[in-house]
Amino acid sequence: MPYGPVEDIPGIETSRVNIKKLDPFLYSAIESTRFALRHRYNFKKRTDQESELITILRIQLSLYSITHRSIRILLRRAYRDNDKTLIGDAASLVREQIEKIFTIALILDNPVKWMRQYLRSSWRTEYMEFLLESEEHGSNPRYEEHLKERYPEHLKRGQRPPVPGRKTETVVSDFAKRTMKYNWDNPSGPEPQWFRKVMSKIKNPRKRSQRVRDYVRNYFEFPTPGRAAGIIKDMDLRQFLFRWHKEYSHVCQYSHVALGKMILPVMSEFKDIEHAEKVKIYGQLIATRVLFTSHTAAATACALVVHALINTCGAKSEVEEYWKELYERSLPSKALWNMYIKDLLA
Repeated sequence: MPYGPVEDIPGIETSRVNIKKLDPFLYSAIESTRFALRHRYNFKKRTDQESELITILRIQLSLYSITHRSIRILLRRAYRDNDKTLIGDAASLVREQIEKIFTIALILDNPVKWMRQYLRSSWRTEYMEFLLESEEHGSNPRYEEHLKERYPEHLKRGQRPPVPGRKTETVVSDFAKRTMKYNWDNPSGPEPQWFRKVMSKIKNPRKRSQRVRDYVRNYFEFPTPGRAAGIIKDMDLRQFLFRWHKEYSHVCQYSHVALGKMILPVMSEFKDIEHAEKVKIYGQLIATRVLFTSHTAAATACALVVHALINTCGAKSEVEEYWKELYERSLPSKALWNMYIKDLLA
């Protein structure tokens, strides 16, 4: 059995949680961890791209606070306006909280490789937007300067972003850009000769046999949570991430508009007492899970980051206190603590 049994929390069925008292633990743990990241040469695993690593981790952590506040706004409105249909959108947002765990885990595992891939994915999104705008607005005089000067220059800088005090590195090669443009223009077209010529020089047989579409995907895409978990080399962390992927799969139904997203709106159409009670109970179940998932995801991210640091500047104690609060109030949080976090913070 891959996941061990979890001991029940005494009195959990009758206990009440004041979420207003729990939220400060999230914001405090996030800010303490972000503060610890301000110190240079503080990673256990040294990297030449420490400044970039610090920046991306601090931003990812700040997004936890931002998205959690958005979730709280939706849930507050759902209860104040007695409109439980809004709870489904809060559940959709919590998916982002989980996704950031996988992003942080990958970047900490191999900063140079996955920060570059993160930038490539972002560049591809902007390049696709440029290609679309060029097709739809290329003949519009108002767009001429934007599409012929400013946007191309912006994309060019993104291919080789300048870093003060360091040699400029290529994030997106000209060949990759050309291949992506060909794939955009010919999504089902034949392999061009210039592409096959370059591929034939690659020693790795798996990479050498890539088609245009496969090359573009492998070169530009940042791994999805499921793929990310399988990439991690640390077996304990990998298993932990696969456990988190179970939570991710569950909340995806609210982003993909599956049946789970439809239940509250459908039940809310009925105005009788029986359906009103069902909406109340089901809405509370989802809202509770959403809030604790958001909290546990934030606590997980903080734990992963502080574990990577030499000096946590007091952040580790705050993260441990945060986990203690979650451990005593949420069974999924307790399961995740027992599985990995307990040893990580030991």
